[in-house]
Amino acid sequence: YKEVAYKAIQGIIREVSKDGALQNVSVGTGMGDNLDFYREIKITTMPYGQSLAVLCLAEFLHSYS
Repeated sequence: YKEVAYKAIQGIIREVSKDGALQNVSVGTGMGDNLDFYREIKITTMPYGQSLAVLCLAEFLHSYS
């Protein structure tokens, strides 16, 4: 799984802005009836996105470095 983990981390790091905020996090995802519902969900920086990115990066450092 190491190769997949590196790809995932690269994707997360690409979304971190210069000030350290994770970009492109959904503002919330409820249940929708079709794909357009999900395509139209607004994206921004959200606290839960920041915390999940930190958790993912910490796990990566623990497991793969």
